[in-house]
Amino acid sequence: KSTNVVALNLINFEAARGSWVNAKYFNETQLVDMFKEPNFMQCQVGASFIKRDLAIKYKFNENIKIHEDTNYIYKIFCESPYCVTVSDEVYWHRIRYKGNSATQTIKVKNNIICLSDLVFGDLERTYFNKYGYVPDFMQNLIILEYNYYAFKQIDKCNFSDSEIDDFVNKLKELINYIDIMNIKNHFCLSDYDKKIWLLIKYDINNLYILFPSLNNKSNV
Repeated sequence: KSTNVVALNLINFEAARGSWVNAKYFNETQLVDMFKEPNFMQCQVGASFIKRDLAIKYKFNENIKIHEDTNYIYKIFCESPYCVTVSDEVYWHRIRYKGNSATQTIKVKNNIICLSDLVFGDLERTYFNKYGYVPDFMQNLIILEYNYYAFKQIDKCNFSDSEIDDFVNKLKELINYIDIMNIKNHFCLSDYDKKIWLLIKYDINNLYILFPSLNNKSNV
C-alpha cells in the first residue's frame, strides 16, 4: 500500500472553533485505508502534503468558487485511497469573524448549484468511472458537506424557475449514487437531517415540500 497524501490534523480558530470530523484519526500516526474507514472525511488541501507528480497533474477547477480544494484532493485520493495521518503536528485554520470567503457567503445560489455538478457530481462520476460505484467514504463526504452548504442554505436564496429546474435536476443525479444506509448511519447528521435526505432520496419532488423557497409560481 502506498499513499499520495500525508495530512495534519486541522483545528479551526477565531470565528470557528475545534477540530474537523477527522480528528480521531490523528491520535496516532497511521496509514488510513479510506475503503475501510468510510468516516474519514474532510481532508483539507492546506493541511496536506501531496506527491509532486500528482500535485502537478491535477489542477484546481477555476470555474468552481466553493469546495474547489475538495474536488482537487479527492481526485488525488481516487488514484490511491490511502492517507497518512500525522499525530504530532497541527494545522491551525483561521476563519475570520468578518470573512467574505465563498464558504462564508454560501447563500449565493450559483455556489449551491455548483456543488451539485462541478464539485460533487464531478467526483461521483470520477469514482464511478474508475471503480464502477461511488465508495462509501465519498458518499459520506457528499452527505456531510451538501447537507450544510446546500440544504441548510436553500431558503436564503431567491431562485428563478430555470435555476430551480437546474438545481433539482443536478441534485437528482447526485443523490442517485447515495446509498440509503449511508444516510441512516451517518454519524454527523441529526435525525432531522437524515429525514430530509431520506425523503429526497425516496422522491425528489419532496424538495418542494421541504424547502418553500423552491415553490415559485411554476411549481405551485
